[in-house]
Amino acid sequence: MSNTCQFVKKDGERCKRSVAEGKPLCWQHAIGIRDKWYSRTPTQAFFSWIGIVGVLATFGFGIYSVFQKPASVVHVQSSGDQSPNIVDNNGEVKINNGQPTQPTQPAQEQKNKKSGAKQ
Repeated sequence: MSNTCQFVKKDGERCKRSVAEGKPLCWQHAIGIRDKWYSRTPTQAFFSWIGIVGVLATFGFGIYSVFQKPASVVHVQSSGDQSPNIVDNNGEVKINNGQPTQPTQPAQEQKNKKSGAKQ
């Protein structure tokens, strides 16, 4: 038995696809899902399994992320003339884990100066 599909197309030409050992038709011309599955060559079967594992991993990580605890939130407030990320900062930086606070008086005054509001 040959390793090519035995299916004859409408134009009288035979299909040139490879078939699994002992199968007469390729996966495309096999009838039924079971015959299609077993008509694949070993290489086609390998890549089918790679695809299945990839889909399952995607769903698994997606479901895992739904039930995962959210990361803790850190609020950073700064006031003063310089950014808190610059060395020798003369301003004020407050780090509050998870609890938002009202801006400090200097920070509120600075916002008012920028917006042009009078005190």
